[in-house]
Amino acid sequence: MRRLRTTVGKEDGFRPIRACHHSPVGGERPCVGYLAVEGWRNLDVRILAMQGRIDPVAIDAATKDLDLWESFEDMLAAYEAALESE
Repeated sequence: MRRLRTTVGKEDGFRPIRACHHSPVGGERPCVGYLAVEGWRNLDVRILAMQGRIDPVAIDAATKDLDLWESFEDMLAAYEAALESE
């Protein structure tokens, strides 16, 4: 989980795009939760959106009823807390 920090940042930047954990091996697709919460500060994501390869409207529709973490750091903290309680 900590290795995913390379996909987020407080400022705009070119970063790896986090894959969906439901993606088949070799056929990775972006995580819509990541795109909705953290992805728009990733210049690679915005370029793909401009090219029509990522659809912001579809991302909003796919995530509107999901209970998403407000940030990667919040998600990581909850993950680590769950590991500690095991």
